[in-house]
Amino acid sequence: MIDSLAIVAGVGEYPLVMAAGARKAGVRHITALAIRGAAEKRRLRPLVDEWVPVGLGELGRVRDWCAARPGIALAFGGGISPTSLFTTRFDALSRRLMAELPVKNSHTIFGKACEALEAAGARVLPASCFMDEAIPVAGVLTRREPDAREWNDIGVASRASLLIASAEIGQVVVVKDGAICAVEALEGTNTTIRRGAKIGGRGCVVFKGAKDGHDMRFDIPAFGMKTLAFLRKMGVSAFAFQAERMIFLERGQVLPAADKWGISIVAVDSGLESCRRQP
Repeated sequence: MIDSLAIVAGVGEYPLVMAAGARKAGVRHITALAIRGAAEKRRLRPLVDEWVPVGLGELGRVRDWCAARPGIALAFGGGISPTSLFTTRFDALSRRLMAELPVKNSHTIFGKACEALEAAGARVLPASCFMDEAIPVAGVLTRREPDAREWNDIGVASRASLLIASAEIGQVVVVKDGAICAVEALEGTNTTIRRGAKIGGRGCVVFKGAKDGHDMRFDIPAFGMKTLAFLRKMGVSAFAFQAERMIFLERGQVLPAADKWGISIVAVDSGLESCRRQP
């Protein structure tokens, strides 16, 4: 049983769901290490016991905070724009660790951060912990099942996503009629979808997945209303992801909206290890 948890809180619903899930699981004290300009104070603050604002580049401050609380459990929750890592101001520790990385991507950057925090005495949990209700099992989640063309595109995209994820390129693939229109790099999900939809036109299929052996302490694929609304805007007809390896936020809003807009949503059995739901 974890008595005290610190959530490194980023954008969106993720940290809210994590805080509520941790409380339900019996965690008595929850701290939000709230990233400035990202964490939503109005809704998250009432769910936690302590609010500690931190800058995205203030890893040294977070490390010192953890060092003063030996054994503290810590989890990453909420989106952080990958490109912001190249525009934020870094403290001395962050600059040193970034300079040590010959390759810079989500895995290497956040992996290095986790090493520093664990060296300071923190126990970094998988970001899927306490997210039980937001991790779908395999199946078609919407009323409309993909048609034959969409199922074929989902298969093409699923195989391609494993390749780009294994090379630490990205998580998102856009396919139309069996042709790969876009793969994600550092630009993020929405920019990738926009690029792919521009090439493929209406009816594209989007797949989001993580590599075999993905470090579930950070950067777990996530999906919610903002992404769904963007899919509709881009004319995407189906969205698929790896079952039990994806954080599905705002399901009660997403699925009725997807049904209304005719967007099929599918959790695909990838054959890979499921993410952990409890510490």
